[in-house]
Amino acid sequence: MQLLQVKSTTWTNQTHAEQVEQGKLKGRIDDAYLQNLKDGVRYWDGEQWAKGRVRVKQQDQLVMVN
Repeated sequence: MQLLQVKSTTWTNQTHAEQVEQGKLKGRIDDAYLQNLKDGVRYWDGEQWAKGRVRVKQQDQLVMVN
């Protein structure tokens, strides 16, 4: 899987506007903000986080049932 786009919902925008009005948040949810979120996503490959898409490294494990 690969992240293609980050979107903001009406609820998120409304809640953010309320928080800004109350002085709890600053800034705006705009295209630059959403692009920054998208660019900040990291993928787990089973051992470490990576910036680009990865394959999960499978490790064979023997599972014994009692």
